[in-house]
Amino acid sequence: MDIAATSELSLETAIRHHMAQRHDEAEAIYRGLIAQQPASAAPKHWLGFMLQQRDRLEEACALIGESLQLDASQAGWHFNFGILLARMDKTAEAVQSFLNAIALDAQSYFSWTNLGSLYEKMGDADKAERSYLVAAELDPDCPDAYYLLSALCVEQHRFAEAKHFHCLGFVAGPAAGKPRVKLCMAYYELGRAEAAIALIDDWLAREPDNPEAQHLAVAYKGLPAPERCSEAYVESTYDGFAASFENTLSKLRYAGPQALAEELRTAAFAPGAFDTLELGCGTGLNGEHLRAVSSMLTGVDLSGRMLEQASLKDVYDRLIKAEIGAFLRTSGRQYDLIACIDTLIYFGALEEILELMERNLKPGGWLILTTEKLLASTPSKALTSQLNISGRYSHAESYLRSLLAENGLELIHAGDLTIRMEAGMPIPGQILRARKRQPAI
Repeated sequence: MDIAATSELSLETAIRHHMAQRHDEAEAIYRGLIAQQPASAAPKHWLGFMLQQRDRLEEACALIGESLQLDASQAGWHFNFGILLARMDKTAEAVQSFLNAIALDAQSYFSWTNLGSLYEKMGDADKAERSYLVAAELDPDCPDAYYLLSALCVEQHRFAEAKHFHCLGFVAGPAAGKPRVKLCMAYYELGRAEAAIALIDDWLAREPDNPEAQHLAVAYKGLPAPERCSEAYVESTYDGFAASFENTLSKLRYAGPQALAEELRTAAFAPGAFDTLELGCGTGLNGEHLRAVSSMLTGVDLSGRMLEQASLKDVYDRLIKAEIGAFLRTSGRQYDLIACIDTLIYFGALEEILELMERNLKPGGWLILTTEKLLASTPSKALTSQLNISGRYSHAESYLRSLLAENGLELIHAGDLTIRMEAGMPIPGQILRARKRQPAI
């Protein structure tokens, strides 16, 4: 066997060790080949590639650089060099490496996405966007470019486009294994309402008693909305993701606890002064803020698994599993402060629940609540609430103001906020602080 054939076999052996993560064996063979054939590019490249994987970046950079001086014809090698240079914060050089890769293979999807990310890092949003769009056109079934475009649009406050790209990313590729709720929303936002409804109908055919599918069928088909979500829907939804709830809300930039904290600071309540009730306490994200102003803190939630998470925070004196309306009807107790943060989104009509909240407040007691804000009302069709395809309700500010006044609750402060981000779009919300009027003397 000649020397070239022997070297080729040795290189193949080294690469097999490399892929099997037998790094020491691979490195020994690579270095032996380099010593025998210093003008051979491949051993230098693959040793550099392996050292980059093992975080030996300076050595890797020298070896891959030498390999490209010997053979600059491999698009994949330029790509690998670009990844390494980007890791070393050599941004301009990394850009050139990806451009070199693209010059040799313009169909390289990930060369375009990595190039776009570097342009974005350099502050050239236009070039970044063009790079991502090329990648998306090259492979419409790969989600990466869509998500990068969505994030770029969010940074530029182009929220409608961000939502569109996010949805394209979510539906890209096979549907198997993706949450049906999110798929339905993505189809709907992309103008594919029929696909969303077909997915829900198939879900119901398979699971006719599933409360989530039943509820979403109403929202997507435009059927008359119930006054509130069913208890089965709320309980199954939150029991299902109690363990990941806080991580999920963090990704959505959920602002409820921060808004409550700011409202408590603005109100300047005395520390430890209140007997406080939190309706829909969930995993206890608001507990620490409420604890600071409470001598007694009670949390109520319909989901037992959410309450298990809340108990771990050790900030509540009492945690009670109950539907909040049922609890308020039978509590037999009045509170100094009732907080209801991101819970009324599961109620359409609020007449009864606000009347019950007022009944459970002491004279002079405080109510702090948030809802998603309904912005679609027009003079010709003044909506009070609306069931959205998210499965949640939004409410008109005028409706809330009217109900507070009817129940003897004086509105002290109302403010707007982005309650969460969803598919790249800010979800408008509102926070209201009201006080129960003292009886006339």
